[in-house]
Amino acid sequence: MAASWERHQRNLFGLVHFLKHSGRYTLYAPGNLGKGDFNVYRMFIEHALKTVCRGGFAAQIAPAGFRGGANVSAIRQYVCDHMTLELIVSFINAGGEFFPGVHGQFPFMIYTARNMGHTKAFNAAFGITTRAALGDLQANIIPFDADFIRTNAPDTYTIPDVRSAADLTVAKKILHAHPAFGDVTAGPPVRHYQRELDMGNDTDRFTTDPAGLPVYEGRMITHFDHRAKTYDSGHGNSSRWIERAFGDPDPSSPNP
Repeated sequence: MAASWERHQRNLFGLVHFLKHSGRYTLYAPGNLGKGDFNVYRMFIEHALKTVCRGGFAAQIAPAGFRGGANVSAIRQYVCDHMTLELIVSFINAGGEFFPGVHGQFPFMIYTARNMGHTKAFNAAFGITTRAALGDLQANIIPFDADFIRTNAPDTYTIPDVRSAADLTVAKKILHAHPAFGDVTAGPPVRHYQRELDMGNDTDRFTTDPAGLPVYEGRMITHFDHRAKTYDSGHGNSSRWIERAFGDPDPSSPNP
């Protein structure tokens, strides 16, 4: 059993290495290639989008990360700017309503896109939980202006999950009231849409330079206490942390 598992791991590693370095797949977010969280479903989507004939349609069932995942941003940009995105429908598989063998908390979606022009507008429906709601899909459709997507998140093209036309109207008002994510022309602070820092994907950002910014780790925070532990010494898993009593006024002194 152990040998079989190790062989499986080697084969999987070889497949991922091939996909990353074959030169066939290029729609990666900046800095994404070769890093962690390598979601293979992106390769199926890119393959479909780039091999469909001119004027033809691509339509797939995909994880909901296609709509908002940071590492799919290049694919969303390609669909919006080089194809005509026509429809997105996002589902919640509560109680295995659509896929009995898939966990109910795993969201998925379908999309259709045509290989021509660029996207000016598309229809979307979110939070579909029953077959009845799917059958009456037209009642749940919300029309999106594609320029709203481009302006709202110009660096990721994230498609927000809104459940009504009224929600979309509120989102547009918020957009016009505050700088968009990734808009460097608005001045600091520049807001970026991304996952949290971690030592797997962002190793180059962690240094011992005292001029850098301090970073909070989850272990440092408990209920109503932002300094439950204090870093003492070491690196990585060998780091030494000092526990603090709640309300300790001196974070530099050991916990009695």
